Amino acid sequence: MVTGVAGTTVEAIRQLIVGQLAPGARLPSEQQLVRQMGVSRATVRDALARLAADGTIEKRWGIGTFVAHKPRTGFGLLFLKPGIPGVLATVGGTPSVARFEYEEAPPAPNLFPAFPDAPTLSMLRVFALDGVPVIAIRDRLVREVDGRRVDPEPLRSIDSLVVDVLAEAGIEFSWLQVELSAGELDPAGRAVFGLGRPEPVIETSGVGFRPDSSRILVSRGTYRTNVVRLSLAVDGGGGGGWLAAPGHA
Repeated sequence: MVTGVAGTTVEAIRQLIVGQLAPGARLPSEQQLVRQMGVSRATVRDALARLAADGTIEKRWGIGTFVAHKPRTGFGLLFLKPGIPGVLATVGGTPSVARFEYEEAPPAPNLFPAFPDAPTLSMLRVFALDGVPVIAIRDRLVREVDGRRVDPEPLRSIDSLVVDVLAEAGIEFSWLQVELSAGELDPAGRAVFGLGRPEPVIETSGVGFRPDSSRILVSRGTYRTNVVRLSLAVDGGGGGGWLAAPGHA
């Protein structure tokens, strides 16, 4: 987890890029950023790693760090845009939200220690390709921050993401940390997809953070690998992202 100082440093470097640097421009050295930001070298390196992960900058080993020429196309696991709907659209077929449901949930201080009294939302969203359910995402989300309340209804649309409803509520979202593992659909998972037999899947476990590094989202995903395959694409500049492709259904 990124410290509060590192989160602040990430945003300070973003502002530097937006205000002073064009795409392709070289960033100041780590030592220059240390002096400019008034933080440690470890903090600067951590912040640069986060910015490289979301595609804002590109590290060219032995040369330097540069502002990215264009945003990466990510899968929404490591990067926030275009997210699952956007990537499914690039696979072929017609993506849709096959199922969306949510319920009010009590505060969860064990999950969201920075918001011990805030109400939460428990959500299930199932994405389909040509009517075939392929991805299920279960989210637990802080619903209200500083009087700003999330409206989940837009998530019924294939074009809407969790980051969109947070932005609409005026709640800042900074980055998503995700772990992946291979598994097999359990009975509850088979019920979500309407399947009567076990099936191999990729499972994700993610935590979303605000700029101050406080948790605001906990997410679990299930991906049917015989319908949608995940792969990691890496370009010559060291950039990459999770992509979806048709599997072997």
